[in-house]
Amino acid sequence: DLGDMGADKFDVVSQKLVPGLYQVAHSSKLGAVFVTSAVGRPPVETSQLVKLDDKTLEQLAAVTPADAPARGDRDGGVYAVYGVGIEEDLGQVWVTNTRQNTVAVYSADDLSLIKQFDADLVPHPRDVVLVNGKAYVSATFVPEVHVFDAETLEPAGVITLTSGARRGEFGTGGLALDAAGNALFVSSLGSN
Repeated sequence: DLGDMGADKFDVVSQKLVPGLYQVAHSSKLGAVFVTSAVGRPPVETSQLVKLDDKTLEQLAAVTPADAPARGDRDGGVYAVYGVGIEEDLGQVWVTNTRQNTVAVYSADDLSLIKQFDADLVPHPRDVVLVNGKAYVSATFVPEVHVFDAETLEPAGVITLTSGARRGEFGTGGLALDAAGNALFVSSLGSN
């Protein structure tokens, strides 16, 4: 019963989108929801970044990422999009291209590509969160959070994390941001 879960207290709007939905980011300031999708194993051929109206879920824009470089003798597929974060003041949508170990930046307005970073820049990036002009990107299973400057669109450094567990190695997973508290929370897949 949905009433037992409190669903009756909300107006529910749904919209059928593309297959393989992965992450979602919302911006009240932009009045939009951004959703990533990717389908299949490498080389991933089907991937989209979709922009929706945050009230009606009407699709406002969609883009298929550019072709990715070949991997050895295999086709590279596309720069499939997985993680998503928004830099509202600069009108940017940042995505992680997990299969190519990198990130990309799109225009929040029309989803045109602003910058595709080179492949193999961030090991298996998962999440991206933005605050104070910086993009923080988790590098899954390694003890790193990669930082980018959202204004210059350049790498700004790497935060190396350590595990408090004896002989444990921090294996970065998800990120969560408390902008008001100026705190970035990072989970470790490797050291509990």
